[in-house]
Amino acid sequence: MIVLKILGKIIALPLILILSVLWLLLYIFMHLSGIILIPCVFIFGMGSLYFLFKTSWFDFGIMSCITVAGFLFLTFEGFIVVLLEEARSGLARFLFS
Repeated sequence: MIVLKILGKIIALPLILILSVLWLLLYIFMHLSGIILIPCVFIFGMGSLYFLFKTSWFDFGIMSCITVAGFLFLTFEGFIVVLLEEARSGLARFLFS
């Protein structure tokens, strides 16, 4: 049992390093894409309101879909970053137990 625990800790150490590097890259990408996407989502949201009042339904649908896609991308990106952080934290807890 002790041998399996030591073997698991040896395997967990490179996994923590890989997850940390992947988390850092995705965290930087999340902030950079947020800087670009948030103003775009705002502009597309205002465009969809414009087309709503203009009653151009096809353009309203396209602009609304683009806005929702931007929000979903940012939400999914944040979810992946939190998931990687929790996995890294769990492996670190296992390593130091």
